[in-house]
Amino acid sequence: YLDGDTSTLRLRLAPTPSTAGVLELRYIADPTAVTGHGTPLTVPDEYATALKYEALSTLLRKPSRAFDPERAAYAKERYDVVRIAAALILAGGA
Repeated sequence: YLDGDTSTLRLRLAPTPSTAGVLELRYIADPTAVTGHGTPLTVPDEYATALKYEALSTLLRKPSRAFDPERAAYAKERYDVVRIAAALILAGGA
């Protein structure tokens, strides 16, 4: 795959397959960059909880007034559950 300055994007397989077949292409658009200026995240609602729990886990395990390793571990577990579910969904399983 090459994203160049051409008028259209082209996909080239190398080495060239010796037999006919079907190529399945999945396209996932780049999400909007998170700048911290109040721009909404462009992630599906199903995955937004993963972002929330990972952020909570990060904040709660840092040395600060909010330091709480037990709650940080819980948030990390919740993140892992959503991450695994997302991987299954993207792989086509349920």
